[in-house]
Amino acid sequence: MIKITILIENESKDERLEAESGFSAYVETGDIRILFDTGEKGGFVRNARNLSVDLSKTTHVVFSHGHDDHTGGLQTWLDESDFNHISLGGKMQLIAHPDTLYEKRLMLKSGDYAPLNTLNISSMNKYFEIHTVKEPLRLTPEIYFLGEIPRHHPFEGKGIIGEAFRDGKWHPDHILDDSALAIQTEKGLVILTGCSHAGICNIVSYAKKVMGEERIVDIIGGLHLYSSEPADIEATAGFLEEQKVKAVHACHCTGENALDILGRRLKTGEAHTGDIFEFR
Repeated sequence: MIKITILIENESKDERLEAESGFSAYVETGDIRILFDTGEKGGFVRNARNLSVDLSKTTHVVFSHGHDDHTGGLQTWLDESDFNHISLGGKMQLIAHPDTLYEKRLMLKSGDYAPLNTLNISSMNKYFEIHTVKEPLRLTPEIYFLGEIPRHHPFEGKGIIGEAFRDGKWHPDHILDDSALAIQTEKGLVILTGCSHAGICNIVSYAKKVMGEERIVDIIGGLHLYSSEPADIEATAGFLEEQKVKAVHACHCTGENALDILGRRLKTGEAHTGDIFEFR
């Protein structure tokens, strides 16, 4: 059994739970507990308590990419938690694309810069064994971190958001660190994605290749289509339709227009804070 709990996203339909512009999900299978993203402000920690999710049992932290609405809540967790416990005989594993750890920034209309990534690397090194990988990485027999997603579909994955600091210089950030989890179930793949800056069609194509599986049971997470042109959203919907994707539970950065277009062509629902998905 694989259980996925949405710890936080932009909306909550449960008055006990906080919502914020960000994403965090918790994946449980056997003895493995994967915290996938940490939202922006740490609300996921309080939500986890209300959802009876024991974060102290986390074995892996996985970041989908290095933007604060997916990584910013980590420090709240470190500040509010007792990390004297030992996970699986050592530090917790933290998995991410190398670019996730780069400093990132966004130019404002005023000409000033706002940070897009405020990860505290020294604090992370204290508590986590950090693995930065571009290649797919197997976390369990059923779950892979996909690493850097090849971008082949011309209607997506083209965006630049701010700049990233690498090799001593600031560069336009194509968000090459954007990744996802591919989870094998009895009926096919579940894809858990944070923002899909790489493009959800690119993610689906690569997940199928990496996992050697043609069937897609569900796509859960943000699809980053809120600012996309209708023609690009239609192309996305058409591709997912061709792939016979059985369900999509979109949230966070997907956008109302995209939800409407996808909903006309696919079995599409929304994922909200507190939602739980279970697969065998």
